[in-house]
Amino acid sequence: MPIMCRISGTECRCGGAYSAAAKQSAISQKKLAICAGRWYSGTGRIKVLFRVGCGPLFFAKLLLRQSTAAGRKAQEVDKMSKISDQVFLLAKPIVEEEGCSLWNIEYVREAGTWYLRVFIDKPDGVGIDDCERISRRLDPILDEADPIPGSYVFEVGSAGADRELKRPSDFEQFMGSEVEVKLYQPVEGSKAYVGTLTAYDNGAVTVHDGRCSRTFSAGQIAQVRLYVRI
Repeated sequence: MPIMCRISGTECRCGGAYSAAAKQSAISQKKLAICAGRWYSGTGRIKVLFRVGCGPLFFAKLLLRQSTAAGRKAQEVDKMSKISDQVFLLAKPIVEEEGCSLWNIEYVREAGTWYLRVFIDKPDGVGIDDCERISRRLDPILDEADPIPGSYVFEVGSAGADRELKRPSDFEQFMGSEVEVKLYQPVEGSKAYVGTLTAYDNGAVTVHDGRCSRTFSAGQIAQVRLYVRI
């Protein structure tokens, strides 16, 4: 049952009413509450709707299991890649059966918490019902395959207007769109460039900012996303 909450008496983005006293009770009973990205851990599993706004839409749940040591950074990177690939194969047929396409799988650690994110897309737009339906179908499949040994937050969400471009087909689809290219190291004093995507060749990306064109090699690029002006 979704929990719509209020943190410390202040109404959150989801507009619910979960009092400070109830929050303390949930913590003392070792239950879990999530609201607008905040979470209180214990044992059990509680589903929550959150992050409804300008950004991607998510249906999330925190899966709590016996945690294991994180290991070294190199091992984590390898683990993240393997888990993402495994979940992609598990999720793709389910997502397509629900009339959506699988855009990306992301398994990352943020502020000490592991997140497994399944990003989906749909021609007429992704709704919360799509996210919830796919989440419910993937839940038992992930439980059976058990690709992740520790605790993690599982999210199914829309790819969003500022989606990341990774595959050659992504760049082909959005050729001529405005993108932001983030770099590992500064070029001419900047690690981020915004411009129109004009070319893609074996990982190299060319953008035009209205004054000049710049081409960045695959080794320079940390991330490319569609750029949304607010």
